[in-house]
Amino acid sequence: MAIICDRARTAYFPVPKVACTSLKALFWEINHGRARPGKLSWSARVRRKLGISIFGETLQTENGYRTEDFDPGIVLPPDYERFAVVRDPLARLHSAWSNKVNRKMFERHHEVESLGSLGLTSSPTFAEFVEHFDEYRSHSIPVARHTGGYSQYLGEDLGWFTHVFPIERLGDLEAYLRERTKDDVHIPIRNSSRPDVRARQLDARHRDMLAVILADDYRLLSDFYSLDEAMEKFVG
Repeated sequence: MAIICDRARTAYFPVPKVACTSLKALFWEINHGRARPGKLSWSARVRRKLGISIFGETLQTENGYRTEDFDPGIVLPPDYERFAVVRDPLARLHSAWSNKVNRKMFERHHEVESLGSLGLTSSPTFAEFVEHFDEYRSHSIPVARHTGGYSQYLGEDLGWFTHVFPIERLGDLEAYLRERTKDDVHIPIRNSSRPDVRARQLDARHRDMLAVILADDYRLLSDFYSLDEAMEKFVG
């Protein structure tokens, strides 16, 4: 569940849709002394297209780099610091919708037909996704994986961590890792995507829905973010 870096004497606890892939690529590079290839092999791409498991062939599925649920019993060396990166919960939910809640992803996981049987579109607008949030999570593996609450990955107390970095301050994280590794650390950009052409606008009635969906996240991250401020970007 934690990505261990002996050079930095740190344990990083990843959260999906919070610079997760970029930070995993960074720690793989620090741990191995070279950049990890960003593209799948030809054979792995074929297996993915056919819907066959490619476990262990991607960074996300490699031992030591998988995103797993928080384990409060984890044991680390006494001089290792624990850190996490957080993001506004609504912005994170929007990112999950944009990248994972689409026909291409549902086709890859053979979920289009089951969603259709429930009357759910395989290409929902952001508003439609919010309105049917529980149904999409219940019937889609990638949706459930990428919209799990912060406590699933970080536990119930952020005070347990030595450092918590908001995603807006990744420069502070780079400086922290440079100090720990004595090396010129730069976080690589991974998982960049084209802008989503589907409608992202919400209206006032979605605020109450999101207050329920994201209640625990905003409670845990109350020192960093608020739903009302986040809603201003989506209600117009």
